[in-house]
Amino acid sequence: MAPDLTFIDCPLTPGCPAKIPRRMTCSGQKVPWHRGLDYQGCNTCGGFQWKDPNEVAAAERRAMGAPANGASPFPPPDEPPNPYACSPEIPYPDIDPTLISSSRAPPGLAGSMYLPPTASPPPPPPSQPRSQPVLAHSSSKPLCSAQNCTRKAGSKECSYGMCKACCERQRKGCRYLGHRTPPTASLAPTFTLGDPSELARPPPMFPTATPPTTLANSTPADPLPPKVYKKAMNEEWARRYNATHEQRELRKLAEEQRRQQQFQYEREVRICCWMEDGDEPDFIRVQGITTFPKLNLADHPKALEKLGLATTSEISLYDPYSCSFHREDVNHVMEVTAHQVILARLRGVKDCPKLDEYIAKYTTHRSQATGSRRPLASTPLKRKAAVDTFPSVLKTTRPSAFSRPTTPPSPPRSVSPSPSAGSSSPSQSSSSPSLPSTSTSVSAINSVSLLSSATADPDLLWAQGQVLVPSGFGAWPDGLYARDMARAFGLVNRKQTNAPPISQRFQTVFPSVSKFPKQTWYQQLKAWKACTQAERDEAEQLPRTHAGLWTVWRASSSGWAVVASEKRH
Repeated sequence: MAPDLTFIDCPLTPGCPAKIPRRMTCSGQKVPWHRGLDYQGCNTCGGFQWKDPNEVAAAERRAMGAPANGASPFPPPDEPPNPYACSPEIPYPDIDPTLISSSRAPPGLAGSMYLPPTASPPPPPPSQPRSQPVLAHSSSKPLCSAQNCTRKAGSKECSYGMCKACCERQRKGCRYLGHRTPPTASLAPTFTLGDPSELARPPPMFPTATPPTTLANSTPADPLPPKVYKKAMNEEWARRYNATHEQRELRKLAEEQRRQQQFQYEREVRICCWMEDGDEPDFIRVQGITTFPKLNLADHPKALEKLGLATTSEISLYDPYSCSFHREDVNHVMEVTAHQVILARLRGVKDCPKLDEYIAKYTTHRSQATGSRRPLASTPLKRKAAVDTFPSVLKTTRPSAFSRPTTPPSPPRSVSPSPSAGSSSPSQSSSSPSLPSTSTSVSAINSVSLLSSATADPDLLWAQGQVLVPSGFGAWPDGLYARDMARAFGLVNRKQTNAPPISQRFQTVFPSVSKFPKQTWYQQLKAWKACTQAERDEAEQLPRTHAGLWTVWRASSSGWAVVASEKRH
């Protein structure tokens, strides 16, 4: 039924200003059994109500399988049990019962469609035609033929001349597709799959009968054996199948074990740790690192238990790039490689037997990646000039480290006396460095802040990636202290991703040196690596005095003797 396009004020919610149709018909897209029911709805206030709640309740009962008139809860078939009873215009078939008793069924009636031999012919059509209601106007639709119903008939194709609600309520079947109740989901319990012949089947539309036989005294046939869907496998085939299946499962298990062992082996590191002075180191192995290539020893309590460490312990880890030990906590993250040997010692342990042997054995190949790499070409590549976006007032020239200053040198950025403090006059030692002018760059201002903080402790420059470079001395590395050179080796050679050329890293650590002394740098680095670890530990602890100068300390080191002997040869 088309919706009534007469609009009225929304009666669903008090105060709603919307106009809604007086009546709309549900199409049954979401709930099939609501099809054809009238309702009112408002999109503004969200109100909704059915025009006739009784029809909705009746539709719900039909859908749930418990109709009010006591009809069968199963949905009706698409056709009525006797199609000739409700369709007078369909002619009755002219079937001779004598033909049914023959050995062959007539053409077109084979199978279960023919009638049994004892069945009587179908009843004759009704003598009186179905009465039609009196129409007020011949051009309007006829009224519903059901009693106490004032609605119009839904369609002329309805077998009973009723409206949709009344036709569906009687559940007798209708040839008009719009009056057929859609099938509903069955609430019966589900059965497990088994023999298909034992499953429940719907009742047939036409009764089936056994075809008559020509022999009256024929004996009944023997009952057929039950269907068998499998049979015992041949013993030889079963043995082969089981053997093949067992071999396949063993191969799968072996492959899974191989993958697990490969995972454990590829993510393995070894830890060599000296726990007491003069004792041999303890070696432990850590496999299957799930966070590889990152490692945190605090995540491996079994390894800490073997070493006798706790998560709050402090250790010193050997850095192959700076050839020195650095203080670290056990609970910290470090980057490792496969099968790497981590050299460590408990905080405070100095006497480590076989330390130099293990350093040469386990860390030489890692330090060569940066410390002994092939130097880059000294000629820079030609590049386009960058656009200068900084004002000229912020530009400053960097002093040369190889030229003697014309003004008296400023004192070194340290509270300790400089190498020339003994020979300098009191007036020179008490002189303070000149302050930068207002036209200095931002980098110069930052240098002043670093200078002021390094005055108390020059080691604070290490956190900024720089070392103390006293001014007023000759070519690099004259005037540098051994402890600063030890730190500089680690800062320049440390492992970095997409690291810049070593010349740029050198100038970052030594900002006051304008030119990279390539040959001198590698000579000092080679002498530092040729020293024993005890000598390197001693150099890191030297004070910033005349005895702690790099040039003074290297003269007595074993590494410088190795370099000097190579130069003579």
